[in-house]
Amino acid sequence: MKTPKEWTDLIAKKQVTEAMIGQVLFSINKRAKNYRDQQKNIKPVGLLTPLAISSITKKKKPAFIK
Repeated sequence: MKTPKEWTDLIAKKQVTEAMIGQVLFSINKRAKNYRDQQKNIKPVGLLTPLAISSITKKKKPAFIK
């Protein structure tokens, strides 16, 4: 997000409004939620991924046995 000119002028005058604080908090909260959601979607890399572990621990029947 690019800082609006009004904001930079107010910050230069050392004036902060409630609207500015509200929008900044909203932006920080939105970034935190996006980061959290991205962390959920990251797939682990390596031999000991949950999928690999479950396939090792589960014993499957041979294909010819039903």
